[in-house]
Amino acid sequence: SYLGQRIAVPICMLTLAVLYYRQILTYIRSKKKYQKLAVTLSAVVMLLFVVSVVYDSSKPEGNIRFKATSVFANSAEYETSFQRMQVDAKQKINLTRRVFHDNRLFTSFQLVTRGYLVHFSPEFFFFDFGQHHAAPGVGNLYLWMLPFLLFGLYTLFKKEPTDVKYILLLWILGPPLAGAVTYQVPHSLRVGDMMIPMVIVIALGADALFRWVSARKKFLTIPVGIGFFLGGIFYLIYFFHQ
Repeated sequence: SYLGQRIAVPICMLTLAVLYYRQILTYIRSKKKYQKLAVTLSAVVMLLFVVSVVYDSSKPEGNIRFKATSVFANSAEYETSFQRMQVDAKQKINLTRRVFHDNRLFTSFQLVTRGYLVHFSPEFFFFDFGQHHAAPGVGNLYLWMLPFLLFGLYTLFKKEPTDVKYILLLWILGPPLAGAVTYQVPHSLRVGDMMIPMVIVIALGADALFRWVSARKKFLTIPVGIGFFLGGIFYLIYFFHQ
């Protein structure tokens, strides 16, 4: 029901359908009735979901929240662009004026791109970026998770199956699309489901890092684990303090 999921959920559903279309076709052609029933019920639920979202979004009351938070309606960038267009017009700078300032599409593209990319900044992940619905001075992830995150990304690209890579990456890259078109960016609540795959990647990294340490310097496994545990406790106390 949350607006962010209206973008994130269809992306995930479409991704899964594309990745596993062979298995889906196998179930459809199967002689076992329960397999056909499973695919049919899934398709019906998906269709009902899509139809309900499209229907709700087509009504004026279904878009009240989007209109209230839309960057296209609340940004001062358009007024600034209009003022720059007037300056260019007085100076008879015509070609670049039409491309950069007398063009709402260019300004919109800048706003959406900036609104999307800011959700991947280190400040947003680990520190306070002035985002909404967040404790001050605390990001969406703890700083002690950073080495695990880096190891996890390496493990994801090097060792995990292709479908796992696509699912997790699209699950990370999809949710910020919802936040990118609002003027309050970055916004923790609107991209909250993005943190689920991030934690999965961090868990992959934790497993890979401790396996790597254990294989080379087994005696360091316990001290390293204690170090990260104490770091986790420290940041947990800091979070509650904030």
